[in-house]
Order: sequence, then C-alpha cells, then structure tokens
Amino acid sequence: MKTCSHSSSSGLELEIPDLDFHISQIPLFQVLVPVLFSQKNHRKWPLFISQDVTRHVENLKNKIAVVKGQYSGRTVLPIPTVTSKIEDTQNEYIYKQDYSNTTVVHAIETMVISWTHQIRDLLKTDSAQPLLEGLNPNPKTELEFWKERKENMIYISNQLNSPIVQKMVRILAVSDSTYYPTFKEIFQDVSAALIEAQNIELHLRPLQKYIDLLLEEEFSNITDFFTPLFHVICLIWTHSKFYSIPARIVVLLQEFCNLLIDQTMVYLCPEDLLKGEAEEVLEKVQIAVATFTAFKESFLKHREKLPSYALSGEQFRPWDFHSQMVFARFNRFLGRLIEVQLIAVCNFFLERPAVKEVFDPCYPTLLLMVDEELDNCKQLYDSHIQQVLNL
Repeated sequence: MKTCSHSSSSGLELEIPDLDFHISQIPLFQVLVPVLFSQKNHRKWPLFISQDVTRHVENLKNKIAVVKGQYSGRTVLPIPTVTSKIEDTQNEYIYKQDYSNTTVVHAIETMVISWTHQIRDLLKTDSAQPLLEGLNPNPKTELEFWKERKENMIYISNQLNSPIVQKMVRILAVSDSTYYPTFKEIFQDVSAALIEAQNIELHLRPLQKYIDLLLEEEFSNITDFFTPLFHVICLIWTHSKFYSIPARIVVLLQEFCNLLIDQTMVYLCPEDLLKGEAEEVLEKVQIAVATFTAFKESFLKHREKLPSYALSGEQFRPWDFHSQMVFARFNRFLGRLIEVQLIAVCNFFLERPAVKEVFDPCYPTLLLMVDEELDNCKQLYDSHIQQVLNL
C-alpha cells in the first residue's frame, strides 16, 4: 500500500494510506482506524497517549462493527486488533510466544467478556416479546423470528469456528486463562441454540402455507383450512422437542387468533358496517361469528385428540394450559361480534316494510323502545355465552 505524509502545524505527522477508491464511498472508520492504528503515526507521541488512542480506536472499531451487524440482523463478534499477527501463522510456537504476552492475552480475555454479553443478550430474546409489549403480531412474526435466529446462530458459529478465533482459544488454554472455561461455555451455548433454532424453524416451515391461505383466500372460505392447520400444529407439538413447551405453543395460537381478528376486520370493514343494507350486514356478521366458532371448535377437537399424535415410546404432553391464555383477546372480539349481530338482527327486523306498516304511526316510538332494550339484551346474551367463551 502506498502512503503519503501529512504534517500539521503542531508537528504531528500521519502516514495516510493511499486509497484506491473515492473517499465519499468510504465509511469513517475505514479511514480513521488504519490511520490511528499505524505505528508510524505514533513515533512522536508519548507512550501513554499512543496507548490511550489505540484503546479508544479499538473500542470505536468494535462498536461500529457490532452496530453494522445489528443493522443487517447479524451478531458480529469483534476480533482484537493485536491478534492480527497470528492470523496467518500456523506454527505451534506462536502460542508459546503469545501466551506469555499479557497484552495479547488481556485483549483476548476482554473480547471474550464482550462476546459473552452479546451472545447471552441475544439468547434472552424471545418470540413472545411483541405480545408482552402489547402488540398483536400474527404467526408470520413467529416464523420470521426463528428463521432469523437460525441464520444468526449459523453466522455466530462460523465466527467462533474461524481459524483466528480457534488460535485465540488456544492461547487462552496454553496460558491457563480463567476465561478459557467461559469461552467453552459460549461455544456450547451457541451450539445448543443453533440446534434448537434449526429444529424449530424446520418444524414451523409448513405453517407458511396456511398463513398464506388465511391471508389470501375469501374470508367466507377460510374455515376449510382450520382442520389441516391444527393438524400441523399438533404435529409440531409432538415432533419438535424444542417447541413442545406450553409457553411457545400458546404464543403461536395467540398469533393465529390475531390473524383471524385482522382478517375479520378487513372483511367486515367496521367503518362502513352499519351503513350498508341490513340484510347484507347481518349475513356478513353471521359468517364472522360462525368462523370464530369453527376456529375455537377446531382447537378443542384437536386438543382432545392430541394423544393420537404422540410418537411411539415418547412421553405424551397434553395441552394442559387454560384456553383463556390463548383466547383472551379472541373471546373479547367474539363478544363484540355477537353484540353487532344483535344490532344487525334488530335493524333487519325493523327495516322490513311490513313492520313499519303495522306499527305506524308509533314506529318511531318502537325504535326508541328497542334502543332501550338493547342493553338488556346484551347482558342477557353475555350471561348465556360466558360459559362457552371461558372454555
């Protein structure tokens, strides 16, 4: 690489690399780091300034690498700059030479600590987080989470198995570093997380077909897909040892409930619902109520027949969680649908010409009486359906 010298009025001289491409296309750190790391630029600096600048630039380089990785959905494990001299060295003597070098060992240990925090923070993330934050994600979120988790764990595993990292580990081992066991734990955690993510992503993949169908098919036809959908969910529960956990299957079922609610809102178009013809409104609301009822009945039926999905020789795990954990929002929405259905029935009845003719001229009074009784009807319906909604 060609270099050119620049001298400032303060006497500070910097060796600046001769870059082959336009400066406007280079991120700041790609220019700054090589300049400040070059020992040629440190010749006239006091030792403590040189060491301090090197330390700060190292931290800056590492933070930028991590942030760039996060932006692309990847966890980047920064490599200490002091290890660059061992990257292309294959001989065993490099370990004997460097394990006594406290600078190299300390840099590796510091980086192992940083990696530990990065990886453990990643492993704490959970697909249920959007639900815990009060959002209402659909099952596409679950599939995307595990696909991204799998790809990220592969990326991390490749970094940990790279030649330079393996040489760093060897230095820790030869120097009897207390952080050598920590690295082994990191490696084991990543390996286990990768196996888990690969297993879950593989078993969840068939759900994509049914998600697409529920999103794309006519709303009045989607009940045809409930039975095969729950069939696949039962197979996931009995065949994936990592997904046969109540908390995870509850999240998945909640997300399918959210998807059904979203599609119902699109179908009914609440803003215009009560503006349409009474007969048409009543028909659409009845289809929505029937669809919700069919979905819940399919859940209950498959929960009962879940033992038939158990693998031979495997311990059967029932869905012993309370269904309210799955259907809390679903039930509230269904309750509102039934209220709308009541109103639609009343409107359909009151708009019939024969009714107007019979009650004329008292027809307006009749409307007021019906309005007063709607609240009583709602309470009556609530009391009768409460037992069903709590299943």
